Amino acid sequence: MFFVFGWGRRTTADLGPTLPGRCPNCSNEVWFHYRSYRTWFSIMFVPLIPYEAKLLLVCPICSSGLELRIDQKAKAKHLNRLASAFLANELSRNGFLAAVQRIKLLPAIDGTADPMNKA
Repeated sequence: MFFVFGWGRRTTADLGPTLPGRCPNCSNEVWFHYRSYRTWFSIMFVPLIPYEAKLLLVCPICSSGLELRIDQKAKAKHLNRLASAFLANELSRNGFLAAVQRIKLLPAIDGTADPMNKA
């Protein structure tokens, strides 16, 4: 009897638009998407144990990402929920921008891009 094991299988979860801003890589004004990446150890091609996890805000145009620290995860999830409410017209523009300024997730993306372009 033998086992086939491996590592390096990566899974991605895109949780949607989270923060408007100007991409530091491509200079486009975009909604950065909140994504999680996990790398797995597997046996018999079944992923069992994640051994690496990353949380990023990713530009949807150039796929450049800014990695979040674990202590920023709650802020990113909260902004993700607020962005979803804003894009569904359940939250006003001023309410959303006030929350972005209050939360201050990343200095490189200050949230001052015009989120009225609901891309």
